[in-house]
Amino acid sequence: MVEVGSLILRNKPNDIRKILEHPLVHMVEGDEQGKFFRLSMEAAKLDSYLKEGLKDPKTAYYKINLKKLDNYKTNLALEQDAQMGIYKPRELLGSPYGTISSQA
Repeated sequence: MVEVGSLILRNKPNDIRKILEHPLVHMVEGDEQGKFFRLSMEAAKLDSYLKEGLKDPKTAYYKINLKKLDNYKTNLALEQDAQMGIYKPRELLGSPYGTISSQA
């Protein structure tokens, strides 16, 4: 997934073929590919963020380095899906973050 996301983020015309021929893309249904590509891009951004400033990229996923995720900000929008429920701000529940509720 990170590989697909990295190809998308590079934004090179020749990478389109590599993306579309990637085995993971073939496993995803056509109407779900947009979500898959957005998730792949976010996975690539996370991977890049974790490897940032490391001498050895293999240590990116070590427990000590994963603490960096506490400060990571995502650009993914909360997707409102009728099957998932309705988005309600947790401010109403005493927390500044949002939550998903199955009740309207």
